[in-house]
Amino acid sequence: MVVPFANVALIKVTDSTLLDGTMADENGEFKMSPVPMGKYKLVAMVIGYKPYTECIDVVSKDVTYAGIILLQDTAIVLKEAVISTDRLKAKSERDKTVFFMTKKMLDASNTGTDVLKLIPGIQVDLMQNISLEGSQNILIFVDGKERDRSFISQLNPRQIDNVEIISIPLPTMTGLLPAL
Repeated sequence: MVVPFANVALIKVTDSTLLDGTMADENGEFKMSPVPMGKYKLVAMVIGYKPYTECIDVVSKDVTYAGIILLQDTAIVLKEAVISTDRLKAKSERDKTVFFMTKKMLDASNTGTDVLKLIPGIQVDLMQNISLEGSQNILIFVDGKERDRSFISQLNPRQIDNVEIISIPLPTMTGLLPAL
């Protein structure tokens, strides 16, 4: 069976420096050129197979044929695999921004209000008034439910999954003024 796209390296025997590297094509064939005369280690490797190493002598400037390389398949048995990622920190939608709690935010907070202080653009003053970029015309939703500042201040941060901040536009007045 042909092994396509294996990585192939040519390493100088004298000082173990990499002379050249390439990838086999879909037919398992590879070419390196020009290769000066000398002694080399040819290394071929691909995931799922044991690395292959062979010493070769390049004795002329003509083509040196490496022959057919037989790779042995291998299996790795894992006792445990842990897959982790950072949680999405925020998601902006048309009229709101949803902030998701991270471990760092929860570790740095003692109350729900402390969590709000860590959200960009949110300010909490000494009287526990909450504002977004200076405006108190906001709605705060904790886990999808509208909450006021006293409720939020009593929350354990570990009870919070996400916080939504929605700006409430101020009402505008339109009308006609009579000409003077």
